Amino acid sequence: VRAGHPSASAVAMRKLHAELVKELLEERVEDMKNCGLGFDASPTATGYMLQVNGYHQHLDTLLFQVLESTLKPDIGSGEFVRAHRRVLEDLEDTTRKMPYELALEEV
Repeated sequence: VRAGHPSASAVAMRKLHAELVKELLEERVEDMKNCGLGFDASPTATGYMLQVNGYHQHLDTLLFQVLESTLKPDIGSGEFVRAHRRVLEDLEDTTRKMPYELALEEV
């Protein structure tokens, strides 16, 4: 691993953590999504990027739920299995992006 770059296992763990956050929040924020609110949790090279969007009056409630699930996830075996499967499928699928896009991710 080059200095300043995360190891492959650290990247995979961040991807799994982000998928777990999405899995945990799927039902909790369903009503908010139906009202035009949205969120995304994705891994970055040094941590996570959390995004919330929609009508500003309720963004704080959504952000609080996203942060709570990120920092203190309450994970059952079912959620873990589903998130783990999605991460494995994503990592194994070399057709999801063009070869140059995959190479740019590694730079």
